[in-house]
Amino acid sequence: EAMGGTVTLRSAPGEGTEFSFTVALEAAAGAAPVREDPFALDGVKVLFADDNPVNRLILSKQLASWKLEAWASDGPAQCWRLLKEAAVTARPFALVILDHWMPEEDGLSLARRIKEDPDFAKTPIILLSSTSVNPPRADFSARLLKPVNPSELYEAVLGALGGACTPSVAEPETAAP
Repeated sequence: EAMGGTVTLRSAPGEGTEFSFTVALEAAAGAAPVREDPFALDGVKVLFADDNPVNRLILSKQLASWKLEAWASDGPAQCWRLLKEAAVTARPFALVILDHWMPEEDGLSLARRIKEDPDFAKTPIILLSSTSVNPPRADFSARLLKPVNPSELYEAVLGALGGACTPSVAEPETAAP
């Protein structure tokens, strides 16, 4: 309130508590201008594979918030089946997002399989990993470390789909020897 804003609280037994606030701020001097979305994401068809149901839920909600048509698969087998099914339709997937560590086949192996298939060779792939990994850069539009920062994922998605920005690729920080 000292900054001219408001704070609200909503609480319901058994549902939890929600806090929110509003405040009018000015851009810092020298800050990059806010850009409009350089690429319309509405309805773009994206497939992602992760064996963890919580990760699938989070990623599904994040992608849907950008109005992408997000399809979730619980692992490589289902991912491959959905890719193949979509290839025979007029609306194949524009982007694939893979978790690196999946039980039956890891994301690196699945990405190689995707890139070797002529139907999908040009489909951009983003790799998500909970550990630092340095797979061949040519195989992926971006490599991001989990937990994924939504703004990094957004930039990576835009970059992979040919937006006017460069994808943010999170590289692991290394300590000086």
